[in-house]
Amino acid sequence: MGRPHSTLSTPPSPHVSNTPPSTPSSSRIQQLEVGERNFHIFYSLISSATTNLKKNLGLEDDPSAYHILCSLENRSAVAPINILNKLSRSDQGGNFNALTNSMKSCGFTDREIEGVFELIAAILKLGNVKFYSEDSDSPAVIKDFREMKQVCGLLQMDDLEVLRNAITKRTIVTSAERVVKKFNADQSNDARNALSKEIYSMMFHWIVRKINNTINVSSEIVSDCYSIGVLDIYGFEIFKENNFEQFIINYCNEKLQQLFVQLTLKEEQAEYLAEGIKWKQIEYSDNTPVCNLIEGPQRFNILNMLEEQCRFGGGNDSLFLNSMNDAFRLNKGGDSGDMNVNYNSRDKSGVSVKEFPDGAFSINHYAGKVIYQVNGFVEKNKDTLYIDLEDAIDSSRHFILRQCVQFKQKLEGSEARPAQGYRHLSSKLVTCSGTKFKASMHELLSSLKLKNPHYVRCINPNATKSPRNFVDETVTAQVRYLGLVENVQVRRAGFAYRQKYEAFVQRYRMLSSHTWPKWKGAPKDGAVRILKAVHLQTGEREIALGTTKIFLNDPQTLFKMEKLRRERMDELVVVIQSRWRCFFARKQYRLKRAAVTIIAAHFKAYSARKQYLAVRNATMTIQKYERGRAVRKVWRKKFRRYAIPVICRFMWNYTVYKYLTGVASECPSMSPLDNKWPECEIESLESAHGQIRVLDHQYRCKIYRDNKSEDERRVLGEKATASLIFKGRKTMYAASVGEPFLGDHLAMAVNPGWPELTNSPNAVVKFSEYVSKFSRNDAKKVLQGQNRIMVITSNHVYFLDTKPRPSVKESFPLFNLRSISCSPYNDGVLVMRTVTRAKERKSYLKRNRELGDILISTEHLIEIITKLHMEFTMLTRMKIPIEILPSFAVNLSDKQLQMRFERRQHSLLVEDDGIQTTVPSAELNGHQDYQGHVIDPRQSPLNESLERIPEEQLESPEITKVKNTITVITS
Repeated sequence: MGRPHSTLSTPPSPHVSNTPPSTPSSSRIQQLEVGERNFHIFYSLISSATTNLKKNLGLEDDPSAYHILCSLENRSAVAPINILNKLSRSDQGGNFNALTNSMKSCGFTDREIEGVFELIAAILKLGNVKFYSEDSDSPAVIKDFREMKQVCGLLQMDDLEVLRNAITKRTIVTSAERVVKKFNADQSNDARNALSKEIYSMMFHWIVRKINNTINVSSEIVSDCYSIGVLDIYGFEIFKENNFEQFIINYCNEKLQQLFVQLTLKEEQAEYLAEGIKWKQIEYSDNTPVCNLIEGPQRFNILNMLEEQCRFGGGNDSLFLNSMNDAFRLNKGGDSGDMNVNYNSRDKSGVSVKEFPDGAFSINHYAGKVIYQVNGFVEKNKDTLYIDLEDAIDSSRHFILRQCVQFKQKLEGSEARPAQGYRHLSSKLVTCSGTKFKASMHELLSSLKLKNPHYVRCINPNATKSPRNFVDETVTAQVRYLGLVENVQVRRAGFAYRQKYEAFVQRYRMLSSHTWPKWKGAPKDGAVRILKAVHLQTGEREIALGTTKIFLNDPQTLFKMEKLRRERMDELVVVIQSRWRCFFARKQYRLKRAAVTIIAAHFKAYSARKQYLAVRNATMTIQKYERGRAVRKVWRKKFRRYAIPVICRFMWNYTVYKYLTGVASECPSMSPLDNKWPECEIESLESAHGQIRVLDHQYRCKIYRDNKSEDERRVLGEKATASLIFKGRKTMYAASVGEPFLGDHLAMAVNPGWPELTNSPNAVVKFSEYVSKFSRNDAKKVLQGQNRIMVITSNHVYFLDTKPRPSVKESFPLFNLRSISCSPYNDGVLVMRTVTRAKERKSYLKRNRELGDILISTEHLIEIITKLHMEFTMLTRMKIPIEILPSFAVNLSDKQLQMRFERRQHSLLVEDDGIQTTVPSAELNGHQDYQGHVIDPRQSPLNESLERIPEEQLESPEITKVKNTITVITS
């Protein structure tokens, strides 16, 4: 049989438990009896693991290379090889693959599975570490460090010395000092085995926790569900040498056997007597004295005395054996007489020395007498590791061991490991394995008592573990000490079925007309009524009526009642079906009848409404014609007098409405340049049609202006003013449309010397640029241009020289400007006529000369005239006269000249009656603007009213003076 893996309590979710703890099972790792084998995982890993996995783990294919896979007496590999061959034939890697796949299904990752195999390989290799010493007092020496290095690599220990000290030395810490004791070879073997068992135990508990986390289900799902538990109990163990582990295992079997006897023999017979059933008592063997000997309520029991030896300093196995001998000496008159009978040792009277070896005692278990070796009881019961072994485990970086250490610290309520080790406690706080095992057993038994247990007894057919070989003596002995004979006797003499009257009546009430559908009387009377209905008579053997329960002996009786119940249930089902069908059919009939009634009512209403509407419509038609006839008769004479003006107004309004909606649907876009406009098809609305077009264009222009910024509106205003002045009148206007008016070309407004020149700091510069100003003081030198800087402010016009430190050569107020003249061609000649004030005129007369007109040549003629016009208008609220003529007069200081402009032909114009003087275009044009831009009239289209000049005739203008006439030949 195996070990207990799960309790039968009702868990909040599926759960795997290790109750009682599996401490005894880990002894199998380092101790095998003759003919036994170790855990299956060791052989499966060696036989079926992949080559790469075994290479990474450092495992060999030969099981005889591992010490823990051989029995105690015969360390040869014959038995393991046979086992391995058998596994290889049946497995061929399939079972090992099934194992790994199952672990993955339970939530194990590939790294976690590899970590489990690393710990198993470390246990296999740790068992191969061998020691030798010259005598029992000499310190142990490790024969070969190769296995130790491999173990350190698998456990991820950085320091080999920590592992060596853990299995060859022991550190004892007292309040005053720290003592290091070296082990001999036997003690080192024990320390090595203790470390192997601890690693296996930690790994086993980690696997159980991992599986529980995977199969955990919310408590809300299973709170109202029943649970089924499976308990796999220990098998009774009797070896040639029985130690503490066999004692704990046999103690567990004693307690479970006691529960079995209590539930199947004692309580069942007590139940018959309590119910008043005539019953003959059957004797059975009770193992309560043996249980009391081990853990009884009295002070002196084996577990209590073993715990005392562990808790107080100086306790050892000899003192433990002596204390048991003193407590269990034969005392026929004492209370512990039964306990003493079940305990024997060499010190008791009547026991031969040959029967018991030195340091041994025996207990008469229910399965037979077992002799235990007391050596190691106290040390194994302490359930503690040496400090050096604890340090070795703590130094490991293997993730499984680290998680186990952290889990252990959490259970103990300490996040940090004490300085003495993660499990080291003082002697007063030592936890004993026997005590913990006892507490776990009581918890398990309490859970089992709350359930309805069913037993499956496994009988060992022979002692040699051979198939198809039944030894009568072996089987008979097991049947005897398991109490199966008494159990069969009780089952034969007892009743196979029992149930409370309430449940019996509730289940079988349909078998009697008196109890169906509900019984209101006493439950026992209802049960009697049901038995009479099925023709069953009560008696001592077949059917017995107890105080609270009914008992049935023959299972056929129960089968008969179940058969009748099923037949009756079929009948009741038919009745219920018929009633339900009748109810459903009646309900459907009522629904259909109500639907028919509603449909009929609505149809009748529809027919009546239709007939009523037909009569009403006919009546209204008759009334309409009659009323029309009467009205026509009265108003026939008044129709021409009143109706015609109304109809005319209506028709006119309708015509206007149609016209306006038509115009609205065909309106142009919001662009001011869109000239699209629908044609007017109504002759009387042509005048209004034109006015509406003007208003619409004005509205679009206003919207366009409102969407522009202040600067954009200013630019548009300048361009609009230029258009009003020059469009269709000046040829060079077309080239200036696309060029913005920069105004202050020379940035005079930000020149720091500008306010000093004008003595007018508040004057705003509107325009500044280089121009060519012609002399007006001497008529002979009229065509000699001088470079000047022309500046237009909000109230003055200035002409400055071009020296490094310019000065004002001439200026006049803007309101003195009288008129402006220019030609309609592409030249840049401009004449400004001013009104001279008396004071200025007097100054000039003293110098024997008169002020004349200002004659300049510039590339920015359009911009200058536009600026002058806008500033003059803003200053005087009047418009300045602007003449655009091919010929006009120019007044100089001493005489008046006539300036004539002509279009350039294929050849130059030459006068015959005088001397001609040619002026280069560089002198005429002066300087370029501050950005170096030169406006080429060939790049802009001419006005549509002027004749287009061929490109080969576009040449620089020429100015000539003949007597009193100045001729400008330009394109």
